[in-house]
Amino acid sequence: MLERFAVVRRVPVDRWAVTVAALLDGLGLVAAEVPAAMRPGEARRLTARARERGAVLVAAGSWPAEAALRLRAEGSGWQGLGTGHGRLAERALRVRVEGRGAAARARVGVLAQAC
Repeated sequence: MLERFAVVRRVPVDRWAVTVAALLDGLGLVAAEVPAAMRPGEARRLTARARERGAVLVAAGSWPAEAALRLRAEGSGWQGLGTGHGRLAERALRVRVEGRGAAARARVGVLAQAC
């Protein structure tokens, strides 16, 4: 069970890597918007730090280094409406997951949420 996590948004670029590294030391999950100026060396160091700490780093945006998994939304849609009648019953998001090692073969799945 995930008890604590952090979301990193709008951190100055020069403090971003230090901030994320500190959060990885104490939390199991850190989700962060990746700044456009992210350098590959910093990305590799943060990946290694997350692996050493047993933490998960979810990078939203362009990650300039190798990642264990990459998720890409391929499309979404709504279910439940007929031609001019009905109500929205479910939203579905098609996601492609690619990675390395055991996850090297791409897989596609659908995440659905009832309305």
